Amino acid sequence: MTPETTAPPPKAPPPELPLRAARPTAVRLRRSAVQIAVLSAAGLLAGSLAWAFVVQPELRASAREQAADRREEARGHVRPSELVTEQPASYDGLRGDALPEPRRLGEAPAAADPERPRPAPPAARAAPPARTLSAQARESGLFFSAA
Repeated sequence: MTPETTAPPPKAPPPELPLRAARPTAVRLRRSAVQIAVLSAAGLLAGSLAWAFVVQPELRASAREQAADRREEARGHVRPSELVTEQPASYDGLRGDALPEPRRLGEAPAAADPERPRPAPPAARAAPPARTLSAQARESGLFFSAA
């Protein structure tokens, strides 16, 4: 360094630290934004009240009128089908040939020939011999056959 050059100025002392925190700046709302929000809320409230007390009752009334018109069209003399009117009013009035003969457990199904006399049911059956549970399970058909 040469003596002709100037030395940098001495440093300044640091600024004083404030003892209290700075006051926060207030957030300012624009007047037009607040007006738009308030008018939107008022419009929404007015629309919902108009719907609830003006439009919806009119819709309900017109729906009731349409339903009443449909009911009046459906009213009148209605006849049940012939199949229903030909049937007897109770089971007592059924003809004898309308129902098949009752089936009995253990009998073969009745043949197509109605003139063939039916055998009389056995008077008393002997109890079948007692079978083991494993034999009953094999005969039950719940298992597949081995073949």
